[in-house]
Formats: sequence, structure tokens, C-alpha cells
Amino acid sequence: MIRRDYWPGYDGKKFFGFNTLLLCLLAVGLILFDGFGGAWVLWPLSFAFLFVTNGLWHFLQTILLKEYSPGLITSPIYWVLLYFIVRYDWLAGVITPSQWLAAMIIGTIVTLLMFGSVWYFRLKFHGGKLHGTRAINNV
Repeated sequence: MIRRDYWPGYDGKKFFGFNTLLLCLLAVGLILFDGFGGAWVLWPLSFAFLFVTNGLWHFLQTILLKEYSPGLITSPIYWVLLYFIVRYDWLAGVITPSQWLAAMIIGTIVTLLMFGSVWYFRLKFHGGKLHGTRAINNV
């Protein structure tokens, strides 16, 4: 789907490399938070928002394109994780409202940057039009 609709040069190596980097950054954030606590909660909490908003992207893409968007199957896991964070950390006062808001903003901005780059490649290689059997205007 990425190769066909957005970025012809995208391949498994890029997918694996990017996701490995992302998970390594998450691991570093978790280690820093476990070791130092406090404001370091922003790092893993921002990743939680990143994964939740990423899941929303896959959900909306599936609806708009009427085709399964890879990543949709794992998205509910992150939505459940966010529920647990809200229920057992934010509402319990473990995470402050300012930490919550900052992490939400950071995670959403990172998601927008990620998908902004995908749309950049779409405009660059496809002139903004979807290729294949369907188009966004036919939805």
C-alpha cells in the first residue's frame, strides 16, 4: 500500500529499519523513566500517544480507501494501553495534567511529521493522486 499509493521506493528494509529505530527509542525512554522517573515520563507517554494516533491513521485510511491498512490489527492494543494509562496513572494522579498535555502534543506532532513525510512522497511521486483501482474521490 505504501509503495503503490505513496512512495514507490519504499521496501521492507526501510520499514524494518524505521520501526526498529522507533522501538529502540521507546526502549531508551522506558529505561530513562525507570531509572530517573519524574519528567522522563514524557518520553514513553509521548510514544503511547504516537501509537494511538498512528492507529487512528490506519483506521481512517481503512475506511476512506475501503481496503485493509497494515497496522490496523495492532492499533486496538494501543487504544487499550491508553485506557489503562488514563485509568491507573492519569486519574490516579501519577501523571500530572501538564505531563499529560505535553506528551499528547509531542506524540501527535511526531505522528503528523511521520505522515507528513508520507504525503510528501505521495505528492512527489504521484502528484497527489492515488494510483490503483480506487481514488479518494470515489469514496
